[in-house]
Amino acid sequence: MNKFFLLIILILDVQAKDILVGILLGSKKDGLRKTSYSQKFYDAVEMGFEQAKHDLKKKNILVKFKVYEIEEDPLASYYSAMKAKKDGVDFLIGPSVSFYIPGVVKALEGTGIVAITPYASTIKIKDNPNIYNISKLDDILTKYLEEFVNKKFKGKKRVLVCAKDVEVSYSACHSFSENFINESISISTDSNLTNIEELVKKIVNLKPDIVISPNRIPITGFLIKKLLAKNFKPVFIGNSSLGEVYATGLVELVGRKDFEAFMVREFSSHNLKQKMKFPAVFEKLNEDYGNPRLTSLLFYDAAAYSMEVLLKSGSVTMDSLRKNYNFESTLFSQRNKKDIYNVVYLKDGVYRHYKEVSYENK
Repeated sequence: MNKFFLLIILILDVQAKDILVGILLGSKKDGLRKTSYSQKFYDAVEMGFEQAKHDLKKKNILVKFKVYEIEEDPLASYYSAMKAKKDGVDFLIGPSVSFYIPGVVKALEGTGIVAITPYASTIKIKDNPNIYNISKLDDILTKYLEEFVNKKFKGKKRVLVCAKDVEVSYSACHSFSENFINESISISTDSNLTNIEELVKKIVNLKPDIVISPNRIPITGFLIKKLLAKNFKPVFIGNSSLGEVYATGLVELVGRKDFEAFMVREFSSHNLKQKMKFPAVFEKLNEDYGNPRLTSLLFYDAAAYSMEVLLKSGSVTMDSLRKNYNFESTLFSQRNKKDIYNVVYLKDGVYRHYKEVSYENK
C-alpha cells in the first residue's frame, strides 16, 4: 500500500503544471490606438516569457499564452476579458492603457484573476484587487508634474485644461493638490472639443505664461494648433499622454514646429539607462526613431516579472505580485529603489531629454 501511494506521488510530481496566460492587445485595425504597435507588444511578451523558458522547464511548468484583441472601444475590453475568463486563463497581461481599463475591471470583478497592465495609470485602479500596474498611477505622476511646474514656473500665470470625459485627463486632473488647483485657472472641455472656439478665446484673453494640458495628443494638439493660429504662444506642459517622439504625432497634428512644450513622465525613451543590460530586447523592439516604445518595454517587463513571480511563488496572484521581488527591469535597476521622474523638452519639433529629477515632496 505504501508503494502504491509513493508511485502516485511520484507521478503527480513529474506531471507538468499548465499555466494559460491571456494577452490583451489592441486590434491591428487602424485607429487612434491602432497597432503596428500590437506586433511589438506581442514580441515583447514573447521575449519576456522566453527568458524564463529554461527555469520553467526545470520546474516542469508549461506556459501557454493566447491573444485577445480589443477593438477601439472601451466596451470591447469587457468582452475580450470575459472571453479570457471563460477560457480559464490564470492571469492576463494588458491592456496597455487606461482607455481599456473599465471593461477589464468589470469583467474580472469577483474573480481571483489579475490583469498586469504595463502602462495604464488611471487612479480608478488604485487598490483594485484585479489590476496590477507596472508603471505608477496618476496620483503619483501628477505630483511629479505639479512639483516641476512649481519649481520651473514659480509665480507664473497658468491655465489648466481638463477634458472631463477622457479617462487619462479625469484621472490626472483629480490628482492635483487643492493648492495647485486654487493657484491655477481651470477650464473644462470634452473629448470632442465642442467648446474649442470659446476655450481658445478665453485662454488668449487670459494671457497665461503656461498652459497645462494633461490630455491625449488629439486634444492637446488641436488646442495648440488653434492657439498658434491666434499667434499666442505660451509654454505647453503635458504628461505621458503627449508622448516624446515625433512618431507619436503631436508635431504632425499641430502642423507647426514653432512652439515649446515640456512632458513630465515617469520614464523617458531619451534616458534609457538599462539599455546595455538588455541588448537583445532593445534590438528586437527597436523602432524607426532609434529606441523601443516605452510601452513595448513595459510589456516585456510585465511578462518577465510575471514569470519571476510564477517561478518563486508557484502562481501569479495579487499577493504574489505585491511581494516586489528584486526584479531587474528594462527601465529601472531595482523596483522602487528611488522615486524619480523624467522631463522631456520639445522645441522646434525636436524632443530632447531635459532632466531626470529626484522627487522631493514625498
